[in-house]
Amino acid sequence: MITICRSISGLVLAMLLANCDDATEVSQPPDQRVATGASLTSPAERERVKNFWDLYRRATAKRIAGDLVEATALLDSALALDAEHLDALYYAGNVAYELGQFTVAEHRWRQELAANEHSARAHAQIGMLYSSGHLGAPFDLDVSRQQLQAAHKLNRAETGPLVQLGTVALLEGDRQGAGRWLQAAANTNARSVAAVYLLGYLAWSRGESTQMQTLFDQALLLASGTTAEVSASAEGQTASGRPLLERGRTPELAGFWRRLSPLAGGADEEYARFDVVLEELRRRLVTDDAANMAATIDTNVLSR
Repeated sequence: MITICRSISGLVLAMLLANCDDATEVSQPPDQRVATGASLTSPAERERVKNFWDLYRRATAKRIAGDLVEATALLDSALALDAEHLDALYYAGNVAYELGQFTVAEHRWRQELAANEHSARAHAQIGMLYSSGHLGAPFDLDVSRQQLQAAHKLNRAETGPLVQLGTVALLEGDRQGAGRWLQAAANTNARSVAAVYLLGYLAWSRGESTQMQTLFDQALLLASGTTAEVSASAEGQTASGRPLLERGRTPELAGFWRRLSPLAGGADEEYARFDVVLEELRRRLVTDDAANMAATIDTNVLSR
């Protein structure tokens, strides 16, 4: 019996030794597998990776410090070494947006989508861009809606796309649709200044003064920092808990709730100012559509 057991033990040991490579690979943690793989690369590849991370970290420091021109140069150099690095592409787009380089910004975010079609943040930024209302930026609510809905589908815990979809509906004159999107945003994140502020505007537009004042006061409280606003998923936020683009360039309508303070005046005055800007943007959208249609007609005539 002892001899048989020893034979079986020896056979098992031999089998384990014969398959030790497979057993080691299965049991090895993912990060150790990556490290092991990296150790087998060529010296040139290791140098490329080292240089990429050096450039990326320097770019991050410059971006945080507000030196966006230098951050752009460093990110471009980093991307020359790793053209599909998702964070580098995303932040390169953000920095370009801050600098008013809207074509470059969209290009970088679309590069991120080409590398990762499931990037909710890239979809959200493109959607924001197309409804931002900035002079020189593309203004197409159909594109904006499509991109924002894609972002929401990929990450339903993030409130940013919901708020943006609400503003798109406002720009289209669809206040009921705006209310649905904004209420969904408030339900997802009760601390969303934007959602509460815009729901207050909708109450103002309906003449519901009590509800308007309640929501405006709540938005003021949230904006004061007494209750920090963070998204439900925390996607796209900095260590301070503030959304990435909130400290610099903002869409035209978003400037209202991001600069909200008790010094701004009463709710009626605040929402009246907001309504003026909203109507100006809507008129610009109609004008742009008419200009685009005229350009299309001219092109068709000239091609005959």
